[in-house]
Amino acid sequence: MTAKEVSVTNYFFKNTLKKLGYILIWIIFSSLFFPWVFSGFNFSSISLRSILTDTTLGPVLSILISGIALFPYNDFKLLIQSARKTFWKARILSFLAVSILGQLIGIVVGLLNPYTNHSWYGSSLYMQVYGKYFGSTAMNSFMGLCFILLSTSVVTVGAIMVGSIFSLFTKKARVYIFIGLFVMAVVFINWISAAVQNDYMLNIIKHTDSFLHFIVGYSGTNARVGAWNPTMPFIVAVLTGVVCLFGSYKIMELFKIKNE
Repeated sequence: MTAKEVSVTNYFFKNTLKKLGYILIWIIFSSLFFPWVFSGFNFSSISLRSILTDTTLGPVLSILISGIALFPYNDFKLLIQSARKTFWKARILSFLAVSILGQLIGIVVGLLNPYTNHSWYGSSLYMQVYGKYFGSTAMNSFMGLCFILLSTSVVTVGAIMVGSIFSLFTKKARVYIFIGLFVMAVVFINWISAAVQNDYMLNIIKHTDSFLHFIVGYSGTNARVGAWNPTMPFIVAVLTGVVCLFGSYKIMELFKIKNE
């Protein structure tokens, strides 16, 4: 990496951590403030145990980091003097670093949380579905860790691509797009509810269900939950990540300063 790329990457990394810190502070404050208010300002109603038991840090951090990744345009305006390739590379590397760091912290906190069962199998959806596929417990745990880091990285890269697409439009155009997407979603749901009465549609749903079973590694009615084949989920995650990386790069090449 060039000195310029390192500098921009460090800026994105620190800036993302700062934004994430602000959001987490507000989440912690809200988690304590609202129970206190709605209990009549009774401090005894605030249960740290309840908060720690009900909160899974890893997924929360993944959602928050992906949310931050949805808004690249302000950073682009600030760093307009940087080449678009430098901007894209630095943004990808910094967000992947923050995403992986967040998941590692989430895993450690989950295992050390005194109010949970400290079980890797109990706290990981991957381990519950695929955690007994390999004969070795160590291998299953290692693959589970790899899949968590890979899948959250793909979600983050996907958020960067989606945010890049919307950044091509003005604020007014984005409002119209969101309204259009909402209307389309409502119409689609209504159409699905009516179409299930159609035999042709039922056949499509059946084939879609079979395809989804294939994607998640389900091998038939005799497949034991916990021993499903994780090969296809890994392949799908890698291919999705590659598409999102390529797509985000091509879209960021189209970035330009907008007058809005």
